[in-house]
Amino acid sequence: MLIALMLSACNDTDGIIPPLDEQPITITADVIQHTRAGYQSGVLMPEKFVMDISQNGDAKFNYSLVEMTKDEGANTYSADRDLLWADDTHTAMVKAMTIPMGLNTVDDTNVMEVNVSLQQNVESNVATSDLLGATSTSNGGITITGSNINIEFQHLLSKLDISYSFAPEIEGESIVVNSITLQNICTKGGYSYATMALDATNMSYGNIVMFHSSTGDRKGTAEAIFYPYKPTVDPTLVINATIDNVDCIFSCPVKLKDTNGFISGKRYTMNVSIIGTSVSGTTATIAKGWDTDTDEESFVTE
Repeated sequence: MLIALMLSACNDTDGIIPPLDEQPITITADVIQHTRAGYQSGVLMPEKFVMDISQNGDAKFNYSLVEMTKDEGANTYSADRDLLWADDTHTAMVKAMTIPMGLNTVDDTNVMEVNVSLQQNVESNVATSDLLGATSTSNGGITITGSNINIEFQHLLSKLDISYSFAPEIEGESIVVNSITLQNICTKGGYSYATMALDATNMSYGNIVMFHSSTGDRKGTAEAIFYPYKPTVDPTLVINATIDNVDCIFSCPVKLKDTNGFISGKRYTMNVSIIGTSVSGTTATIAKGWDTDTDEESFVTE
């Protein structure tokens, strides 16, 4: 009889509220500002990223280098281990970043090598070049609601958007842009997960073929992501086009007036008018965000 009563009591869970401590932690993620090509909220999100969760109290509730994998069809992610809240306050310091291109995971001890693709004319290569990060100390980077941690990733590298047009002076019934290349641009640098900061050692330079598309008759856009740096020599924008079966090359420097150079997390825009055999009237601005429709403020002159 005693055994029966004990079993009955153990099976009777009606009205019992589970404890608020040691509840499972759920993870969602988003990208604050998207790009035309690359990561976009609700459209294309990183398949994997790594995060740390630090809670007060028992060290068993502190988690390092947790690998998160995206769930199918949602902005939710699953961890490579069980994640639990230490208590019912649900407070934690969190940091997260995507895995740099070409690496298998994140190194929390040494400065990691960060590369961008040189062939960003392929849309998927723009996304793999786009290094993302978030911390509890960044504005809006981490939000805890109930048992869920939401990560709003920010872009850690720099990006150039151009809008180009062929002036009426260029006669031709057929104008085909074959490629747009950003030459002598920084394509490699370092990043420290321990400090969540760029490390400008061992930088290298190269040429990036930009992702480009036509937006109408005789005009289009192009974009590329690169490592932030302060140029000592201006990068060069090169447009390779075929006009009535004749191959033509147009180029112009990408000049920065600001002494800080290309800044982490900033998107730069440049308007290009192709006149005759040259590119003229070029101007560039720094955008307030990475979205394509943000307001802009003057930053760079021709």
